[in-house]
Amino acid sequence: RAGPLEVVRFMPEGDVPLAPHLSVTFSQPMVPVASLEALAAEQVPVRLTPQPAGRWRWVGTRTLLFEPDPRFPMATEYQVEVPAGARAASGAALAQPARWSFRTPAPTVVRCWPQGGPTTREPTFVLTFDQAIDPA
Repeated sequence: RAGPLEVVRFMPEGDVPLAPHLSVTFSQPMVPVASLEALAAEQVPVRLTPQPAGRWRWVGTRTLLFEPDPRFPMATEYQVEVPAGARAASGAALAQPARWSFRTPAPTVVRCWPQGGPTTREPTFVLTFDQAIDPA
């Protein structure tokens, strides 16, 4: 017997400068080898909130990968959960939910104008950020 089903590894977690993908590795095979590509979109035992555009795929039978398109949006906190009851290919169920979160960085000002010195009574201010900003 293979023992209980567990989440043995996951990434990212906590504050991350950039998150190229999300990966979750289980202690037992979750899908049959022959069906890795076909099951990627159908058998996703992971909940990602918010769910950005991208695709889920199995890397082997124990590791599930989410590849955002084009990357995880910045300035966002993501909640990840593998709910209790998720089942391995053997039928073993996850006894306790696995939950974690990660955050992509908020924008920071890298340049501002004007700085110091005299200016007009109705100056134009220019701020440059380290990432794209939605004006709304």
